[in-house]
Parts: sequence; structure tokens; C-alpha cells
Amino acid sequence: MDIATVKTYSIKEVTKLTGTAASTLRYYEDLGLLENVERDHNDNRIYTDEHLARIDGIKCFKDGAMPLDKIKEFYAYEADLENHIDDILHLVTSQTEELSETIAKMLKQKEHMQQKVRFYSAIKSAIDNNTPWPTWDDCIK
Repeated sequence: MDIATVKTYSIKEVTKLTGTAASTLRYYEDLGLLENVERDHNDNRIYTDEHLARIDGIKCFKDGAMPLDKIKEFYAYEADLENHIDDILHLVTSQTEELSETIAKMLKQKEHMQQKVRFYSAIKSAIDNNTPWPTWDDCIK
């Protein structure tokens, strides 16, 4: 790659643009998730728009609770997509299913927390109005 014709970014600029800590960027490079990070004459890392796109992809996967080893696997498959299309489909399908299960659990937890809000709000109202306190069952929707 001719770095002179490509928009480049310092590690400081990338941290600001992506919200990713410099130590995390270096870690991703060590893991092989960020490849072809060149260095300038002072040995400072030089990032490109391709790196920014990869960082966005990694963040998206991480936000979807995909572990780094699976993210690394995804990018290895993607590098040879024609020979690994079944692998990549299995990986993203499995992750989607796991994410759906996690969301369902979290929605159930959210509902429980909302019931607590109703319960303790009703207690506060009873205290403020000097009325009988509610029971837990009074606050079930």
C-alpha cells in the first residue's frame, strides 16, 4: 500500500474517532485483528480508513457480545470467504441466536426491575399519603 496516497491517522486520532483506547488498539494489533498497521519514521503507528472500518466492525461484534476469539475467527473466515462461507454463516447465526437468548433474559430482568419500581413507588406513595402499604402482588402487572 502506498501510504502517501491514503488518508492516515495517528493512534491519538483513531482513539478520538472510534472511542477505542490506544492500549486496546495495540492489543487488537497483537491479536491479529488489526493487520498491516504500518509505522512512520519515528515508529509511530499509522492507521487508515480500512483500519477505522475494521475497528467499527470489531466494536459492533463486541457490542453484540461476541468474544474476541470468535471475532478473530470471523475475520479469518472472511479473508477466504469462498472457502469458508458455511463457517461464517454458522458463526454469525450462532452468535445471533446467543444474542437473542441474552436479550430475552435481559427483558425478563427488566420486567422484574420495573415491578420493583412499581412496588417501591407504591410504598413511597403510601408513606407520603399515610395509607396502607402495598404488597408485592399488588404491583404485578
